[in-house]
Amino acid sequence: MSSPPALAPDCSTAPPTTDEAILADWLRSLSTASTTTPPSPTPPQLSLLSRSLSPSAAPLPRSTAHLILARLPASPLLPHLRKALTSPSPADLYLLSALLQTHPGEAADLLSEEGVSADLADAADLVESEEAREALAEVLGAAAGSKKGRRAVEGWGREWAGRVVRGTEGEGKRARLLALLGLVKLERGGSEAEDAVPPDPEEVRKQEDLHFSTLEDLLLSAPIPPPLILPALVLPALEALSYLTTSPRLSTRLVSSPLLPSLLAIPTSTTTTSSSIARATAQLKSLSLSSDPEAPQRPDDTALQYALASVLAHAAAYPPILTEEQKQMARLREVARAKNAGAKSTEPAEDPEATPTAARSRNSVLIKAGAANSLVSLSRSPSLSVRRAVGAALLGLTTEPSTRGTLLAQGVPRALLHLASAGPTPPEQPDLPALQALAKLTITTPPAGLYPPPVLSSAQAHIRPLAALFLSPQATQLQMFEALLGLTNVASLGPQLAGRIVAFSPSPPPSTSTSSEGGIGTLVESTESHLLSSHEQLQRGATELLCNLLSFSSLLFSRYTSAPGAQNRLHLLLALSDAELLPTRLAASGALAQLVNDPQACARLVDRKEGDGVRKLVRVLVELLSEGDPPHLGLAHRGLAILAAALGNLEREGEVVEKLREAAGEEGLVQTVVGVLARWGTKEEGEVVLQLGRNVLLGLKESGVRIEL
Repeated sequence: MSSPPALAPDCSTAPPTTDEAILADWLRSLSTASTTTPPSPTPPQLSLLSRSLSPSAAPLPRSTAHLILARLPASPLLPHLRKALTSPSPADLYLLSALLQTHPGEAADLLSEEGVSADLADAADLVESEEAREALAEVLGAAAGSKKGRRAVEGWGREWAGRVVRGTEGEGKRARLLALLGLVKLERGGSEAEDAVPPDPEEVRKQEDLHFSTLEDLLLSAPIPPPLILPALVLPALEALSYLTTSPRLSTRLVSSPLLPSLLAIPTSTTTTSSSIARATAQLKSLSLSSDPEAPQRPDDTALQYALASVLAHAAAYPPILTEEQKQMARLREVARAKNAGAKSTEPAEDPEATPTAARSRNSVLIKAGAANSLVSLSRSPSLSVRRAVGAALLGLTTEPSTRGTLLAQGVPRALLHLASAGPTPPEQPDLPALQALAKLTITTPPAGLYPPPVLSSAQAHIRPLAALFLSPQATQLQMFEALLGLTNVASLGPQLAGRIVAFSPSPPPSTSTSSEGGIGTLVESTESHLLSSHEQLQRGATELLCNLLSFSSLLFSRYTSAPGAQNRLHLLLALSDAELLPTRLAASGALAQLVNDPQACARLVDRKEGDGVRKLVRVLVELLSEGDPPHLGLAHRGLAILAAALGNLEREGEVVEKLREAAGEEGLVQTVVGVLARWGTKEEGEVVLQLGRNVLLGLKESGVRIEL
């Protein structure tokens, strides 16, 4: 058989003669062409493209053919396929399958044509060779990935795929797996017929269980081949599992199945020792001039990694936290489904596998099986889609605090930092799970366990991803809260890190300053805005972060003592010292205890033009000193510290001290302080307030307040 004619433009050098060289030259010409519309492929080019897309083709030609097809318009290929599908060869079907992936809309329109649909139905009835059966099953799976494609193939696809999956005529494993994938996609997409009746949930469960059992039988009857050598068998199985495991029930079945260790044994590294694969990857990188980071990788590799990461993400997922409104909508959908099916509407029963307890149990099994090691390896994938699926899986694994120590030892923090740095800036919604997983680890892990030496530089690497999570417009309130808690822990490591948090902005503004107001970054400004949040936990997180930052940052301290707006900020902290949540009260009063040591802050706190600042201060302090059942030592300590500092900074005569005398008498301040001393003075843990309380009583006496014991 003679070699195909040269496909590159005429040049002084000899034209390429091998398929590999011809494809490389063709891709290079498409990448560098100055015209927006490339020339239509010639018949020899179409023949070369079709046979290069076969699973039996070598890695480099197959990947190059996919890249070429993605760069070509679909319109010149449609007449060729329309004619070829009247009696399709396996190569024609593989070309159609690839076109459904690169140009899904145009390819689905082709399948929707009455003549083409009838030709494929005939091909399904007449198919004889195993290769043709596999190729047709690939077409079915590719088409079933879109609504338009499902509508085009479900007329013949469901029945034919069901026969192939059962293997009644001796069909091979790959054909059965590909047909199973197409069947699962069709069933998950639902019937596209206008008069379709919603399927009975019990029948759906039975069918899903049967599919899962088929997968187990096909994959466990022989060892899984190495995916970088023969992905043809593993890839459709993983893709089918990625659909099935969206059901928590089947995710639970997976983690208890002998299939799980086999899946985790699949090599997941993005590098390989095979010289032929390494050469193929290097050549693809040199050929592709696209900025797409996924372009240089073999499609089979990326698809395999994505399918495995998706399966693990589904198995590790916790049920979403629904609002009451969302729960009500779910009930209404169930009532509507039952009505359409002609069944009696009942309150939907809770799926026992769709609970946090069941998810916690699945994650425990996954961690013991070594899923984290596979995910750490997959985190280095050049594919953004793969990395996002890895981030979702790691979020599930890190949710239970008791297992985080194991994840630390397996390198999960470093993997999460890589996911954060390799993702888009600013992060998009699918990037947030990885950042949230990093926040969870930062919240509960002691610095010695989380930050390798040098600790400061290691901890500093956490600031940007945690800040990005908090500042993302797409973040949930829970994600923002956990980001704040993570930043609070980073800030507690010292002035250097606290200073970086105070000055942090997502990107430096045009001026030489790195912040929006006097060195204060947008992160702190956004944090301050959430002090007024109606979400109590978010308000708590913002207050705790500011309290820690005030301990170390003189810049932020000045913002609350002498900068414009300091008085309003001080009174906001005073109001939060009487908030509903105990952690919020502790953080706000802790911040005030630091600030009132500054005379300017003390003066601003009591000198309130709108209302009586002194009376408000005394009222809040009485609440701090007496609140709790049993009373809280931390609140009492903070209340005494604020009062002692205020008394030390107030003048002994004048309007302010006169108001203090009045408020102290009306609010019972002296009796409250005496009660604190009586309550804690004889206890070992109360030593911290004993001397402080005595100083307060002495200061009150010197200010003219009557002391009656």
